[in-house]
Amino acid sequence: MLAKNIIEPAGLIFKFCLEKSSSSGPFVLPALLGQACFQFLSGNFRSALASFQGILKSNPQFNEIRCAIGYCFLKLGFKEMAAKAFNRVLQIEPENETALLALGFLHLDQEDQLQNGLLQMKKVFQLNRTNAVAQIHLANHFYFKKEFQKANRMNVLIGSAYDEDILGTKSILFLKVEGFTDYVTAVGD
Repeated sequence: MLAKNIIEPAGLIFKFCLEKSSSSGPFVLPALLGQACFQFLSGNFRSALASFQGILKSNPQFNEIRCAIGYCFLKLGFKEMAAKAFNRVLQIEPENETALLALGFLHLDQEDQLQNGLLQMKKVFQLNRTNAVAQIHLANHFYFKKEFQKANRMNVLIGSAYDEDILGTKSILFLKVEGFTDYVTAVGD
């Protein structure tokens, strides 16, 4: 239900499962995860943070939960705590794309950390050449450095990684709509 954006009934189901199951039953972890996701999607980031932290405490091997904790910190405005959570993920799993992207976004948002953000996006791209998020950010970077051929190659990769050329078309269209005529002139229509 959460995947289909049917949030309220999903929250009730998770609550019901948690009330009816024992503290160590086989459905507790999925219900706890569902409840934490429900809280996050409902905008209740403090409760989601507490839920994800509780899950991590009882399941410390569940590294991806640290990413969820990082996103909660971000939504609450605690960027340094979010960065610590994402860095902890990378200490355990250095090639975690989710944590690399999140740190990349954090760094791209800070003038003095721009290079680190680009390095993280580049690492994600090296790990997974079909990661459209990394590709789009790298294409934008190349455009603003006036490296139009590199930007165009990234846009072509974006389009070729999917059956439809929607992302590549959108990224080129964005550049045209925003009035980036240098780019359009360099790569053609």
